[in-house]
Amino acid sequence: MKTYNNLHEYLKHFKVGDKIVLGGRGILDGLKYVSNKYDTYIVQSGTNASELLIKAYMGRKTLSTKVFNQQVEVLTDEQFKSLTIY
Repeated sequence: MKTYNNLHEYLKHFKVGDKIVLGGRGILDGLKYVSNKYDTYIVQSGTNASELLIKAYMGRKTLSTKVFNQQVEVLTDEQFKSLTIY
């Protein structure tokens, strides 16, 4: 597991197919409360400059990231497989 302080830092090292978790910007920290695979995102594509396209686990739509001050945690395959579906 590798944690980046913000999306700008992660964009320098991203790989298509990474399983990531975005940190919260509110009361709860999204990195501490990952309970199932639906809390994760899969990187679809991106640029090294400012755009990252992600898809939620089992999601139909591809999302573009607009908030760059969120922490990003990259999960290993073992960590992702150990998460439950529900």
